[in-house]
Amino acid sequence: MGGAALVLALAHVLMSRAAPLRLRVLVPAVENSVSGDAYRPLDVLQSRAGITVEQGNCDAEGRLILADALADAASDAPDLIIDAATLTGAARAALGPELPAVFSRDDAAWAQLEAASLQQSDPLWRLPLHKGYRRLLDSKVADIGSVSSGDTPQGGAIVAALFLSEFVPPSCPAWLHLDTGAWVGPGAARPGRPEGGEALGLLALAAMVEARYGGGRAGGGVGGDAADSGATEGPRALYDEGLANGTYRADPLQAVTVKKLQLLYDELRVSYRRPSRPSSGLTILDSVAVKQPKSSWCARA
Repeated sequence: MGGAALVLALAHVLMSRAAPLRLRVLVPAVENSVSGDAYRPLDVLQSRAGITVEQGNCDAEGRLILADALADAASDAPDLIIDAATLTGAARAALGPELPAVFSRDDAAWAQLEAASLQQSDPLWRLPLHKGYRRLLDSKVADIGSVSSGDTPQGGAIVAALFLSEFVPPSCPAWLHLDTGAWVGPGAARPGRPEGGEALGLLALAAMVEARYGGGRAGGGVGGDAADSGATEGPRALYDEGLANGTYRADPLQAVTVKKLQLLYDELRVSYRRPSRPSSGLTILDSVAVKQPKSSWCARA
């Protein structure tokens, strides 16, 4: 449920800030327990998208319900799809507990998320959707298997992401999949990351969405940043001019730096006030009488 908690938290942030976008939130949830109608290994299941799936591991139920949710989300042909799940232990083995893995077919969407991640100090790391591993999902009785076939335990996070990608059609290229841990274990707590459940990636996702579609009630990204453009003077105006004449090339990380410089520039403009009369060039500091402390020891004759 770590992924569901992250998605709900992201929705709360965006709605509380009145982000100017149409937001649809899907939370697939099931109870994976034994019963008379529970699924079994090697069952062939019909997905919402019409793709048949050979069930290879009953502990991998998360990707099955997430696949149906992705197919439902894609039916609206949205501009951006984000999913998050505590999907694989392989992602933790590869990146550790503090660095969620991100998979995406859209380089531009990832660049936006990476820039937001650096801006918010909320680290994420992109892993590849290596097409060569797609063969590990081949099935003789269904369109696709739910887990790796044969004796190939490595690359589990990539294989799981490839499975999910089958349910996101090419008509929805901007898709971000987070394989997160959502947990800070004993002894791993640090400032801003207390022990227990943790929405890793929340700040980065919120900032990325607001940067992509515009800020809400409080302005730009998380923390109330100023507008990204429209400055008539200062670093942003110079940067925009450089982009227009070809001096600079558009770069998300560079844009984040320019944005911070513009914020500092605007704050200094507001706080600085010119003196009402010309300065004489002489600065006078009032003298301050400092009472000398008494000695803590006495000399004896």
